Formats: sequence, C-alpha cells, structure tokens
Amino acid sequence: MLAASRGGLAGVKVLRVLRNMATPLQTSLVNFFTPIFIFLLIFVGTYAMLQKTKLLTGNKGLDGIVAFAIGLLFLIYPAGQAILRMTIPWTIILLVATLIIVSFLMFFGVSEGDVAAAMGGATMMTIIISGVVIFFLIAMTNVFGPWLMVDGSATFWGTVKRVLFSSRVLGAIFILVVASYALRWLPGK
Repeated sequence: MLAASRGGLAGVKVLRVLRNMATPLQTSLVNFFTPIFIFLLIFVGTYAMLQKTKLLTGNKGLDGIVAFAIGLLFLIYPAGQAILRMTIPWTIILLVATLIIVSFLMFFGVSEGDVAAAMGGATMMTIIISGVVIFFLIAMTNVFGPWLMVDGSATFWGTVKRVLFSSRVLGAIFILVVASYALRWLPGK
C-alpha cells in the first residue's frame, strides 16, 4: 500500500517536471525578439523597394536612411507592430498555399512555362493582392476595433461608411468587377 502511494507521488512529480520543461510552443523568447524582426523586415523591405523603384533617385545612402526611419517608426508605434504580427503569418500561409498549388499542378504534368504564365497573369496578381488587402483589413479591425463597422453617427466618416457598405453599393461594385473580368476574357476567345 505504501509503495503504491509512493509510486503515485512519483508520477505526480514527473508530471510537474514535464509541465515546467521548455516546449517548442513557448513563445516568450520569440515575443522578445519580435520587435527586432519587425524592424529588420520593414527596413529590408523598404530598402529593397526603394532600390528597385529608384523612387529617391536610387541613392543607396538616402534609401538606407529613409528605410531606417520607416523601420524605427514601426519599432516605436505599437499598433504598427500589432498589425504586422497579425498580417505576416496569414500572408505566409497564402504564399505557402500558392506554392502547394503550383507543386500539385507541376506534379500532374502542367509545364513550368504554363504555370509561370498563369502565375504572372493579372488575374493571379489580383487574387494575391486582394488576399493581402483582406488580411490587412482584418488585422486593422483586430488592432483598432471595429473601425469599418457602420454605425448611426452623423459624422462625415459615419456617412461615408453607411454609403460605401450599403448592400446596393457593394452589389454594384461586385457586378462591376465581374463585368470587367468578363469583358477582359470574352473578346480574346
């Protein structure tokens, strides 16, 4: 009887030790380095964009200073970090899903040139950009509250939201988008 109770206590001690061990799901260390990762992402992305577009005459020093300043703004502004924390994982999931679809297409015999032509087309870019914009709007709503929610306020933005998000306007926008794609594809066939 005494041995059984000691064995039970040993099992409880083992469970306590296992509960206090580090697991891969603990995110305290990742949360500590997240502002650094966000700064680096914004800095490198902004610098690359400025170098590619030559928006500021392509001067590397000026592009670096502007990218550093924008990275610091995101480092200082917590809401910007929160938006990126919510948007980046979903954008990566969208890109991974796109890679999986491309892999399946190539596995089933679609040539690399056909996949590249389809992925580089305007329709695919529209889908990807729309997905990123939707993720961004969801992140903005989660960070700043329901700022897109239509309310009965008599302010300018309240009226704009009531008009833009009414069923008639949203239906008209949807019909215009569908018609524009139909007109783009029909004459070519």
